[in-house]
Amino acid sequence: MEKSKIFWFFVTISALLGVYYSVGYYHPDEHFQLLEFAAYLSGLVSSETLSWEFHHAMRPSLQPIIAFFVHQFSIFIYGAHNPVFWTLLLRLLSAILSIFVTYQFVKTFEKEFKENIKKWFWLFSFFTWFTVFLHIRFNSEAWSENFWLLGIIYLWKSENHFSKNFYAGIFLGLAFVFRYQLAFAILGVLAWILIFHQQKWKIFLALALGGGLSFILSTFLDSWFYGKWVIAPYNYFYQNLILKKAAGFGSEPWYFFFQELYISKTFFLNLVYFLAFFYFVVKYPKHLFVWTMLPFIVIHFVISHKEFRFIFPIMGFLPYIFMKFWEFITSIGNFRYSQKILQLFFFLHLFPLIVTVTQYLQPHILVYEFIWKNYSVTEPTIIFFNDFNPDMPCDKYSNQDPKTQCLKHEIYLKNTNIFPWFYCNGDSLVFHDSKFERNLIVYYSFREKQNIPKEYQRVYSFYPEWLIHYFNFGDWVSRTSFLEIYEYKKP
Repeated sequence: MEKSKIFWFFVTISALLGVYYSVGYYHPDEHFQLLEFAAYLSGLVSSETLSWEFHHAMRPSLQPIIAFFVHQFSIFIYGAHNPVFWTLLLRLLSAILSIFVTYQFVKTFEKEFKENIKKWFWLFSFFTWFTVFLHIRFNSEAWSENFWLLGIIYLWKSENHFSKNFYAGIFLGLAFVFRYQLAFAILGVLAWILIFHQQKWKIFLALALGGGLSFILSTFLDSWFYGKWVIAPYNYFYQNLILKKAAGFGSEPWYFFFQELYISKTFFLNLVYFLAFFYFVVKYPKHLFVWTMLPFIVIHFVISHKEFRFIFPIMGFLPYIFMKFWEFITSIGNFRYSQKILQLFFFLHLFPLIVTVTQYLQPHILVYEFIWKNYSVTEPTIIFFNDFNPDMPCDKYSNQDPKTQCLKHEIYLKNTNIFPWFYCNGDSLVFHDSKFERNLIVYYSFREKQNIPKEYQRVYSFYPEWLIHYFNFGDWVSRTSFLEIYEYKKP
């Protein structure tokens, strides 16, 4: 599989599709605490517009700094600031890093499988929908997972070599820097070494030197970024756990993650992976993977505020765990149709995979990209958004103030004449002709589209016009929710 040109062709195609189509972010943190922080370094936004975490100096600066350098490179190539090109480059960089790390991971651990299993290990590692989704994301979950895996790879291959354990420490330290919750996964690694390894103190020393180097580097970067000496992990701990600000974003029951797996559209596939994980923990209780994953998972069961993305970093281990589970299933007896069933299970991944690499995540980001590509926008323009939740509560239109309305996607606003406005169901769309030359209304729900004023013209549709016009069988268009933009320009 490693030398198959067809395999690498589809790996490349799936990654490029995701890089191109996966516009937006899975969670607002991916934008407001990475891109906006980087834009602050570039002088595009002021510190006043940044999220509250910036003012408490509690977020790591390494990833925003990486985004800053990519931004400077994008300006060098494109000739000016263009958020569409910039964010595409960030997704491309994430995909390249993730493919490299996944390749190293599979090459390291494929030796533990028989020949008839190895090819499936390669396929599931590169073509499950959740791995491809993370591969193209420039967020802390994806990048911490990559460096976590690199640390595990070097530790596994070290054979007590000081240099490899030193590199393992660097990578595990960087995993912590990208996402502080990885501290519990690292503690699990240290516990595993302490209990099961003979030359534990030599390994501890190498890991401590490597991890300490990463921590010192990140501390210098954080202090430079925030303009004062800070220890960002401590500030994060103090604000979220001591002052309990994280709990202010919601408190979920301990079974939250099981509930999310159950209500997911991929419930059946999730169930298989859950059974595989349970089997792996019971069958291999001394395995390094168990000792590094379990503390990370358990702590997220304990903390009050839970989001499913918090456990994304474990996804890179799941293909390996599933293949171990499958070896067990086939070893129970003469499993006559094992290859057919495995083929079917892999085939069931393809639909969510296709959806993953061809869907946009945030409609309003797609609107901003459309404006960047198609308008010069020199005249005052207001964009009315509806049918998805604003990131923060906003005032009424009559009190609109670009500085206080809500957290806006500053880097996507082409100039100060563009005013995004989130309105609620039942709100009237008030137009000040003396203030705005162009009005854009964004519709997503088909129930709202029937109220479109006649003077508005459709200028964008997620589906191409020829599909809507010639293949509207049974009038499916009027019953389908998809992104559309309608424009009114003052005569």
